[in-house]
Amino acid sequence: MRPATAASSGSPGERGRTVLKEEHETHVPTEQQTSQANARLPSPDGHARREASPEAPARQGSQAPDGFDSTQAAELRPTGGGRSQRFPPQYRLRKRHEFLSLQGEGRRQTVPHFVVITRQKQQPPSRLGITTSRKIGGAPARNRVRRLVREFFRRHHVRLAPPCDVLIIARPGAASIRYADVDHELTRALRLDPSVG
Repeated sequence: MRPATAASSGSPGERGRTVLKEEHETHVPTEQQTSQANARLPSPDGHARREASPEAPARQGSQAPDGFDSTQAAELRPTGGGRSQRFPPQYRLRKRHEFLSLQGEGRRQTVPHFVVITRQKQQPPSRLGITTSRKIGGAPARNRVRRLVREFFRRHHVRLAPPCDVLIIARPGAASIRYADVDHELTRALRLDPSVG
């Protein structure tokens, strides 16, 4: 004997819509699962794209700001037991006529990488002007030379006696100079005692 089955309620049209609805609802998850599976499969050139994508070259050695390597950066570490490392405006030549006047009236001394022009003053402080032309190199190279010269003057300006205005003109080849060379050349040009640090 066949088991009794529950009679379907409703009209034939309603039963047909129910069957179509059930078939449609069971079919949708199948498509979603298929699309999800396909999304997880790599495309034929997926690995090739990853292998061909350029990568940034590894950096060689440690670099400090403004183009200094680690050795030069160590040379420029603060000195003087916490003394201010700034280079205040009162220690700078800032106006064009000051540069021109100093070039016309000052004492000139030439060293391998610089021309140094000085003129004595009645009152402190000593002041510094720096000229770096495009013959030195691009902007990064010129900025690097200026920073080295400013660091030298910051460390040693108190040794200038009597006080004076100093104009330092960088010569071609100065772009590759190290701070130790700057210190040696400017100490000689300004006639400072090399035994006094």
